[in-house]
Amino acid sequence: MKCLHLTVHLSTETLHPVHRAVCEGAPIERELLFHANPDGDLAALLFYAEGDADAYEALLDDTEQVEAYDLVPAARGCYAYVREEPRPEEEVFYEAFDLGSLVLVPPVEFRPDRTIRLTVLGEADRLEAAVAALESDEGVRVDVDGVESGPAPARAGRIGGGDLTGRQREALAAAWAAGYYEVPREGSVADVADALGVAESTAATHLRKAEARLVGRVVGG
Repeated sequence: MKCLHLTVHLSTETLHPVHRAVCEGAPIERELLFHANPDGDLAALLFYAEGDADAYEALLDDTEQVEAYDLVPAARGCYAYVREEPRPEEEVFYEAFDLGSLVLVPPVEFRPDRTIRLTVLGEADRLEAAVAALESDEGVRVDVDGVESGPAPARAGRIGGGDLTGRQREALAAAWAAGYYEVPREGSVADVADALGVAESTAATHLRKAEARLVGRVVGG
């Protein structure tokens, strides 16, 4: 049994309309898919959207393939139970993972750089078949980011815990490189700001938010 961490690069044509809107600047920081259940002509999906819940609802309203949805408010956005008619461009994803012994480890992360990050568990030959099925579509490219020999959590992390935005991860990486977390401290917020090319106040905000999420993951349960 192997566990693959994959990044799937999508063309404009293969992007889901909601994902496309996020990539084009809709005020949604993260979009996570926890479950997808095809049922006849419709698929039932459970999403978590971090960001402007009203904007996310407007995107669902404007997407023709979405037949119905229900939103539940969350601390940083909303959960969305969506029923939609899959487009032909999305059939490759359902077919790739309809291989019996594979387990798609939730959540699947839809990112604003036109990629999807996912983790899938199964026998090596089945995993190879799934990757090959995805790459059979001209609008899809797959990077294998990591291979593990047993079950592993999805990289998207937990809601309300260690799930950081890309900018927060960059700020933490810059702070670490600058020695900001050394004891005694060697770097400063100014060093982080210089590395990111932002104002000190912005760098400090990124660090505080990232640290709050990580501390919450440890002590918040």
